[in-house]
Amino acid sequence: MDISVVPLSLPIEIICQALEELSKNDHKYQNLKSVALSGNKLHAAAERLLYKSIVLGKADEVSAFLNALKCKIYGNARAGYVKTFRLTPDARNGPALDAILTKTPEIRMILATVPNLMELDVRALGRSTFNELAEGATCHPKLRALTIPSLPSNSVQYFADQVNITRLWTDYIGEFPSGLSDILPNLEDVAGPAALLCELIPGRPVSSVSTLLLPRRSELQALCKAMSESTVHVTFFATIWIRELEVEAFLAMAHVLGHLESMEIQCRYHYPPYDYLWLKGLAGYNNLRYIAYVYSSEQAYNAPHDNETFLEALQRNRTVCPTLENVRVIHGIGADTRRFTYAKQHATWKLLP
Repeated sequence: MDISVVPLSLPIEIICQALEELSKNDHKYQNLKSVALSGNKLHAAAERLLYKSIVLGKADEVSAFLNALKCKIYGNARAGYVKTFRLTPDARNGPALDAILTKTPEIRMILATVPNLMELDVRALGRSTFNELAEGATCHPKLRALTIPSLPSNSVQYFADQVNITRLWTDYIGEFPSGLSDILPNLEDVAGPAALLCELIPGRPVSSVSTLLLPRRSELQALCKAMSESTVHVTFFATIWIRELEVEAFLAMAHVLGHLESMEIQCRYHYPPYDYLWLKGLAGYNNLRYIAYVYSSEQAYNAPHDNETFLEALQRNRTVCPTLENVRVIHGIGADTRRFTYAKQHATWKLLP
């Protein structure tokens, strides 16, 4: 869309809709920046979109963004536009990651400046740096989604006035701070190590659960128990690289988790599960509509044979889980994905192109 053909006499709402379309373009940042410099009427509308979601991957970008917020004329307005703030340095680039860690004081200033923040992702900072950042951190009452490397040592204080958080993502495994039962009362979507999930799910309205570290069978059993103690039904569950025996143990918990609607399992199979015996374990999951199954194997994928075998297995086990509609099978080594869907009008499973 060419914004130059939009008459400036149009209501600001119409102009904003035009800019919204412009912001969906692959070159949205350059486009919106150009529009913001074109005139007063377009400036505020363009900057509202330009600063709505901030993603910084380099140290100099952190400094440049802070300078933009310090602008005497537009700084306060820009700060109010920010709803999402993410740090995304390349974890494989050691120098770049180290450089952004030196910007912690500037990151603290940025977070103290944006009053309407709703989504924060600072996982890249690492546990010790984030713990330092959390000390005396500015409260964001509107915050709803938080991605962090670990829970801060001052968790009770940090989360005290951030009770609107509904999504938490953290992968730190270690000693947890005390007082976890008193924080995050409105948590709905949580991802982390199984031991932490067992602490955070009971008594909260959690409906989406993801384990981010390899769970043992005992942890899976404890996690299933915790999910049964959520104040609402858990409808989504994802876990990574569990062994086939753990898959069987998890699927056997249908009497506890029968309300699941979506499931993603990454399994450490050392051979492709061509017989798909795990499908039989879906008995009792009477609300399950979608499952993604990832497996690792060095054995080559034989597309015609494997697809035919799986379609037969799906059809054979249709009565086991009659609500199942979509299945993805992913070969983790080759990143090969096969998608299958149930065609109700023909009462048969088919492979999607």
